[in-house]
Amino acid sequence: MGIDHTLGRYRDEILRWNHQISLVSRVDAAAVVADQVDQCRRAWSLLADAFTDGGWGRGGCWIDVGSGGGLPGLVWAAERAELQWGGSTMLVEPREKRAWFLSRAARAMALPRAEVLDCRWGEWGGGCANRDESLAVVSFKALRMSDSDVLAGFGVGSGFVGLRRVVVVRFLWPEAWCLEQLGEEFGVGRGEGCGGWGVVGVEILGAEQPRLLVTEYCRRG
Repeated sequence: MGIDHTLGRYRDEILRWNHQISLVSRVDAAAVVADQVDQCRRAWSLLADAFTDGGWGRGGCWIDVGSGGGLPGLVWAAERAELQWGGSTMLVEPREKRAWFLSRAARAMALPRAEVLDCRWGEWGGGCANRDESLAVVSFKALRMSDSDVLAGFGVGSGFVGLRRVVVVRFLWPEAWCLEQLGEEFGVGRGEGCGGWGVVGVEILGAEQPRLLVTEYCRRG
């Protein structure tokens, strides 16, 4: 099953359930979905090049926080499956109906190693089994969360027992052009409250929308 077919199934699922669950705007929903999927695919192209250049590897656990309707989490999972990158997908979504949709859409897309956690970030409650991945890629499209809070979510009880590297990927809003501004809002690159994590690098990808802020952390010691 090629990626166009896989993403076609995803679009069908969103449009089928959008009225009941409100996954995207109901005004010209088909056009909105097409635009959002295209934006996530263009963002993926930027990120895939960065992974190749950065030598991060192609496995790991890819975590989409506040996943909502699965943007970018499900789209990027389909891209990785098409490229046979391996790794797993975790979609973290506290709203019950949206979490239900994510599980249904992942099955319809036949995505390998995809799971949905119906909780807030870091509030695992025993729902996250022990994992041996050394790399985690954490994405945000609309949700705003500090890097300190992201890294704290990998603490005791998270199940990420072998984690050594975390890459935080944020979609930037149009007016966010300055790393100093982003540092003030998210603590990017400062390591404040990050415990045993150290900053390796910070980079903005893309000259126009979509633009991504990518921050890499490694565990000290």
